[in-house]
Amino acid sequence: MALPTIVSVSEDAITAVPHEFREASYAMGATKWQTIKKVVLPSAISGITAAVILGIGRAIGETMVVMMVAGSSPGMPSLIPPEIFEPIMPITATIGIEMGEAAGYHTNALFALGVILFVMVLIINSTANFILAKISEKFHPKKKKKEPRLKIEISNRTKDRIKFTVYGISLLIIFYIISVWVGLLTTILLILIGIGYRFLSKKITAKKSQWIAYSIIVISAFIVLIMLGIILYYIIANGIQFVDWEFLTTYPETEPEKFGMDTRGGIYPAILGTFYLVVGAIIVAVPIGICAGIYLSEYAKEGKITKIIRTGIDTLNATPSIVFGLFALSFLVLFLKFGISLLTGQLILGFLILPTVIRTTEEAVKSIPQEFREGSLALGATKWQTIRKVVVPPAMPGILTGTILSIGRAAGETAPILFTAVTALALGAPGSLNEPVMALPTQLYFLRNEFHGQEALNTAYGTALVLLILVMAFYLFAIILRNHYRKKIKW
Repeated sequence: MALPTIVSVSEDAITAVPHEFREASYAMGATKWQTIKKVVLPSAISGITAAVILGIGRAIGETMVVMMVAGSSPGMPSLIPPEIFEPIMPITATIGIEMGEAAGYHTNALFALGVILFVMVLIINSTANFILAKISEKFHPKKKKKEPRLKIEISNRTKDRIKFTVYGISLLIIFYIISVWVGLLTTILLILIGIGYRFLSKKITAKKSQWIAYSIIVISAFIVLIMLGIILYYIIANGIQFVDWEFLTTYPETEPEKFGMDTRGGIYPAILGTFYLVVGAIIVAVPIGICAGIYLSEYAKEGKITKIIRTGIDTLNATPSIVFGLFALSFLVLFLKFGISLLTGQLILGFLILPTVIRTTEEAVKSIPQEFREGSLALGATKWQTIRKVVVPPAMPGILTGTILSIGRAAGETAPILFTAVTALALGAPGSLNEPVMALPTQLYFLRNEFHGQEALNTAYGTALVLLILVMAFYLFAIILRNHYRKKIKW
């Protein structure tokens, strides 16, 4: 689930590197891989860093997937060594499963779990930011700051000991985790392969190095395509036989004596509800996110306040979706008395995707060469004219990538709207923003957890296929716009 985010944002960051950089490298006699390694990746490192952070946020924040496939077992798994084939009960799943029936102190305890989860995410996200910042500094060294008047002197030997200790502990943790996943012998073999490649890379020719790198890249691309193909094949093969015009245009039916046990009929209210939720979330998030991204890139001066703002955005992006759901339940539903409604769902989904829009917009705008701005200002244009006419148009593909990712996340989220916007059964379309709605992702959850029967299983397969088609339709529209703007880029 994190992979598409990392691939999409990284691709746009790499694509945004001007062709002149590559051509100059080729003119100096560099191979394609040397150009990628020494010129393209350093120029795109900021966008790639943002891609990894966004991917980490997506992985940490997932709720429904782990609820359905991780086992949701309340027992304690083995710790030494942890068994990866044992069922687990993560915090996100605990909140999602128990919130519907919680009351009193139980509810308070679940909110406390939400706070603990938020702190954990903050620590993980801060650590990831620190590591990625160090990687970025390797390609873009910062200017040395003026030494403060009061400075604690640390000898080089002490510094080396501290670095050795930190790196040693980090490597041991990584080694332990990988050895649990793939086995001790496989881990040792991978380490030996890495050391061997490091040793041989200094002796092999540039052409052979390029061939090895190209082979790894092609294999990685094939793995992604194979994974996508398996997912698409399974959903289409199981869902196509249950999708017809009646399924798409009728309302669900549930017999009173079988309520909670089986369901049949169509999913028209869920399709309509998903469409309303996604469009509302886009209206809430995209204009604000684009403006905020442009402000951070073009107007905000680099300093502590800007760093705090970016850290806050990254933290919000990494915040689990179930925590957004708790916020919506306590603040929007209960405090502001919006109730369980379409409006609440649109607002919380908008808040959820806002960090992605801001981050991708900022990175897209920052990738435009500074010479373009200077040329426009030299011709007498104002700063806003420069941004509107020179900076934003070539940055539009990256901005639309953020919008595409946001559409996919808004359409597929379940946890934030589970207790704030949706109902398990609706016999009509919502008449106003104050009414609850059905949605395709939550309907899938209800069909697999609340209803039990062959009809419910058949409906779940058909619902999954319809959700996939609806998301692809949104994506197709956004991709057409992105390609339209890419063709206008002239550099």
